[in-house]
Amino acid sequence: MKAYRIYHIEEEYVPSDYIDEDGYIDDYYDDWIYHDITDKYVDCIEKYENFCETKREEDDWTEYLYEEIIID
Repeated sequence: MKAYRIYHIEEEYVPSDYIDEDGYIDDYYDDWIYHDITDKYVDCIEKYENFCETKREEDDWTEYLYEEIIID
């Protein structure tokens, strides 16, 4: 049996705490961390497509992805 995990990616900005030789914080060392956030589990791909369509109608332009899960 298959299930599908619907998720989206969120970016988190992490500012640098590196201080250069002049005493300034150097933003060259800033970083981004990516988190995958689970939105919902569904039992068929049609429900995934319906979920995405519903979200688009709400003007939510987040890209939703899915991961196939095999359930024994």
